[in-house]
Amino acid sequence: MAEYSANAVQTVQPNGFAVFTATVVPCDRGLIGHSDETPIFSLDGWRPNSGCCCNRNKPTLYDVKLGMNVALAEGATVAPIAVAITVDGAAYPLSEMDSTPAAVGEFNHIGNDLALPILRNCCQSVTVQNLSTQPIDIKNLVIKFGRPDLNSNANCYY
Repeated sequence: MAEYSANAVQTVQPNGFAVFTATVVPCDRGLIGHSDETPIFSLDGWRPNSGCCCNRNKPTLYDVKLGMNVALAEGATVAPIAVAITVDGAAYPLSEMDSTPAAVGEFNHIGNDLALPILRNCCQSVTVQNLSTQPIDIKNLVIKFGRPDLNSNANCYY
């Protein structure tokens, strides 16, 4: 499982993206593209030929585990925080995470574990976006990507 992180506090503006500063465990199969100090991941939808015609048009599923501590940034007013994973610029609905801190600067942990569909035989960009109307602070940010189909000996993966 590939893992990327950013431990220091970073302020993310409304509709802005969290930046990942370190590659903890790189993808050794070349299916995940990322440069440290950037917010964008490129996930490859390549799948080995399963020989199963029922799977030709189904997306490739990535297991994604995302966790972080979030707070309203200095100068904000108390309001809900919303963060989501985006695919090619659109928030993936099942990925949205919400938190309502009691005060500005009060960190809460949010996280999600989901199956993220990526178009088969395509690359799609994936980011973590602040959907809130105010700037937020993020720290201890971690994202992990896995491909369960590549760990299986089955002929038909999905």
